[in-house]
Amino acid sequence: MTFRRRASLRALHLDMTPMVDTAFNLMVFFVLTSSFVIQSAIKVTLPEVRNATAIRGVQGVEVRIDEKDQVFVGDRGVGPEELRFELERIRATQPVFIVGDRGASLGKALEVWDAARSAGVQELNIKTRWKAK
Repeated sequence: MTFRRRASLRALHLDMTPMVDTAFNLMVFFVLTSSFVIQSAIKVTLPEVRNATAIRGVQGVEVRIDEKDQVFVGDRGVGPEELRFELERIRATQPVFIVGDRGASLGKALEVWDAARSAGVQELNIKTRWKAK
């Protein structure tokens, strides 16, 4: 006796378009609603001050001075000539922030300030941390 199958085995076809659309929409949502904080790899302990003017929302180039008086533009260490070249390149397009470690010497901060002024930087600031009373 032979039995016939009542249902034939057909290949299942899944439409992936709705799933891809949903995944793409979720990705766009998370990218647009996330906020990105760019942290530098150079650790600097900012000095604390009580009287300072807050500048918020301004993006610029950070020149960092660590506790060993080494100067960095971004994450790249620079010498005096290279610092002046970098500052001349960006002089009018972006503000420059000097981010000095609490243990850095005042002389090195003044050298960076002087290099920025002689390179023609128009907007020059020093980053500090606000000290609570």
